[in-house]
Amino acid sequence: MKFGVLFTPRTRTSKIPIGAKDTAIARHALHYFHYNFVRVHQTIKTTPAVAANVANKVWTMVDFVELLEREERLLGGRLTDDKLAASKTRDV
Repeated sequence: MKFGVLFTPRTRTSKIPIGAKDTAIARHALHYFHYNFVRVHQTIKTTPAVAANVANKVWTMVDFVELLEREERLLGGRLTDDKLAASKTRDV
């Protein structure tokens, strides 16, 4: 299945909230990264990325977050426009 087909509206009247498509694409990308770089598969005893020589080590999600934070520091801002959840913004 092509990537674009998954997120293409099926009808003209589909009422997808603004931002929902971007969120779905981000969730899909995160799942793709986890499946190929973090998750050790039972049959090959490593990750698909290491088996295909795309990565030289099995990544952790901590490695992924550190990579994002390093890129944000280099770019001087956030990579996404997502806002923190309301529960995270309250002073306790």
